[in-house]
Amino acid sequence: MLSQSWNVDKGSYVLTIASTGKQGDLANITKIISKYSNIASCITLDIDKDEFIRRTLITLASNTSKQTLDTIISRLENKDFKVVEIENLINDK
Repeated sequence: MLSQSWNVDKGSYVLTIASTGKQGDLANITKIISKYSNIASCITLDIDKDEFIRRTLITLASNTSKQTLDTIISRLENKDFKVVEIENLINDK
């Protein structure tokens, strides 16, 4: 079920993005990413925790290049979002 939710068979990379969880963070993250790639899946974690960090897992479309990935990461980090993990689904197939 989780792999179906992630769309791993239709994705290229899964980004784990850390944010403060404040209102508008998810909208800002997806706005940045959607300028460069389609989003195949989005899952948010740590919703019920009393922590200051929320994790969002975003699966990028299968046609997303490494160059586009690097641009997305740079743009996210320029807006104070931290990409804490990148899973390469292309090499895992």
